[in-house]
This record gives sequence, structure tokens and C-alpha cells, in this order.
Amino acid sequence: MNKVEIITKIRTKKLGLFIYDARKTRCMGIDECAAAMGIATDRYQTYEAGESAPSLPELEAFAFNLNIPLSHFWGNQSLSQSKSDEYQNNVGLVNQTQDRNISLQLNQLRINSNQSLKDVADHLNITEEKLSGYEEGNTQIPLPELEILANLYNVKIQGFFDQGGPVGKWLQEEDHYQKFKELPENLQSFILKPVNYPYLELAKRLSEVSVEKLRAIAESLLEITY
Repeated sequence: MNKVEIITKIRTKKLGLFIYDARKTRCMGIDECAAAMGIATDRYQTYEAGESAPSLPELEAFAFNLNIPLSHFWGNQSLSQSKSDEYQNNVGLVNQTQDRNISLQLNQLRINSNQSLKDVADHLNITEEKLSGYEEGNTQIPLPELEILANLYNVKIQGFFDQGGPVGKWLQEEDHYQKFKELPENLQSFILKPVNYPYLELAKRLSEVSVEKLRAIAESLLEITY
């Protein structure tokens, strides 16, 4: 076996592992992934087994349908590994912290609305003891009941979303990405060009300057112009 054959075989095996890992991470079946590539199931299975490799268009279709960056298949880390190990190992602690944050918010919202435990408990059709458990963080509140309370206190359910934890960071990234997608294409293109980074940095710094300072800068520029 010559060098090219060895490199091809290793790369094919690596692609197979990445494809298998992507399917498992997305909790999809073999038939679904084969359909995502637009190929027969038995052919897809040879890809996962590392016996043959997909074409670039097939891999692009696979990445698109599973919502995976195409660049991932040129990396060195599986999707399962790329998840925060710290978060995975401390899911219980993270959940407890978020439950506590929600309970504190519920208690404060009820106090601010000048409603008693009985008033809110009656609104939810539950006992005062159960509501007290929600507010003290001793009992997890089911989402439907949390949504009812959000409506009662006239706040958005998003206000209870994780803010500072790993899920919160992920939500923030998703929100930023969605806002970027909503920008006009010419602005997206401008932002993505490295040559424009100095202008973006300048805009960022200007956004942090007070209105008074901006006005002074503008007046100085006008004086220079005249």
C-alpha cells in the first residue's frame, strides 16, 4: 500500500467516525441520514463504516440537513466531545442553580405585584404549600404553570431563561446569530471581511461614548471642515 492509499484509507475512516458521531449526536436513524444525503441506506452504511467516502455534495447535504458546520468534518474533535464536559458532568448542579434563580424570581414577582400566596395559588388552582415550594426552590415548577405565572405577572417567559450559565451563553449565541442573519446581505458581507474589522472596532468604541462626547467630537469635526 503506497502513501496515497494509506492517507485515503485513514481519511475515509475518520470521515466515517465523524458521520457516525453526527448521527448519534443528532439522535437520528440510519435511514434518515441516508435520506439527508440523498442516497440508499446500504451505501450510507459503508460511509459510517469507513469502507467508502461520500462525495463533497453528499457531505454538504448531510451537514445542511443535520445543521452541522461543514468545517466540522475537517476538524479533530467529535461533536459529542465538543460539548462542554464541565456542563455534562455537572448537569444536576446547573439545573439546581437555575431552579433556584427561577424560584427567587417568582417570589419577587409575587411580592412586587402585591399578591398573597393564596391569591396566586388560587389562580393556579394549587395549594399554598405547593406554591411556597416553587418559590423556595424545593419543588420544580412545571413549564405550563410557569407560563401561567409569567402571564399573571405580565412578564415574558424569556425572562426566566438561563442567563449566566452554559445554556444561557448558548442562547445568547443563537440570538446573535439569528440577528446577524436578519441583516441585509451587504452588511453581512461587510462584517465578514477582515479588512473591515478596524471600522467595526471604531463603531463599537463610538457606541460606548456618551452623547455629550459624541456631540463635542462632531462639533470639532465641523470646525476643522470650515
